[in-house]
Amino acid sequence: MCQAWVDEDPGRAQVAVVRPGRQPVDWLHVLDAEDGAGRPVALVHAPTRALARMAVFDALANNADRKGGHVLTDTTGRVWGIDHGVTFACDDKLRTVLWGWAGEPVPGDVLDDVDRLHGLLESTLDPVDRWLEEEEREALRARVRVLLRERSFPLPTDRWPAIPWPVF
Repeated sequence: MCQAWVDEDPGRAQVAVVRPGRQPVDWLHVLDAEDGAGRPVALVHAPTRALARMAVFDALANNADRKGGHVLTDTTGRVWGIDHGVTFACDDKLRTVLWGWAGEPVPGDVLDDVDRLHGLLESTLDPVDRWLEEEEREALRARVRVLLRERSFPLPTDRWPAIPWPVF
C-alpha cells in the first residue's frame, strides 16, 4: 500500500450527479436515478482521455469500487484515480461510475498500451508476478486478451451490480 496527498480542485470535478437537462455539454450519461427525496437525477462524467484510460484500467484491474469520489482532479488539472482496494478479483466484479463509453471502441493509443501490457504479462518480466496470486494473474491476462480481441469498452452485466454504492 502507498499513499500520496492530492490537493483536489473541486471546481474541476470529472464525475457528477445532476438534475435532468443540467448535464454539462458533451459529458457522457451513465444512468438516471432518484435522489433521497425522489427527485430525478442523472449520473454523468466528463468525456476526457484521462477518464477513458481510467475506465480501461478499471476493466483490466476488475475494479469493484470506482466511485465518483475516487476520481480527483488536482490543482494542475491532472486526473487521479484513488482507492484501489477492491481490485484484481478472479470473479467478474467491475463496478464503476465510468460506464459512459460502454460498448464504444477503445482509442487506438490506449489499445497500444494494453497490447504492451499483454506482452509483459506473457513474458518472464511479468510486472505483477510478485503482487498477485496465480489465479489473479490469469484472470488479469484473460481480461487483457478479451479487451484486445473486442477492442471496445466493456458493457455492464446483470451478474453483479454495475454501479458502486454509494455513488460518491
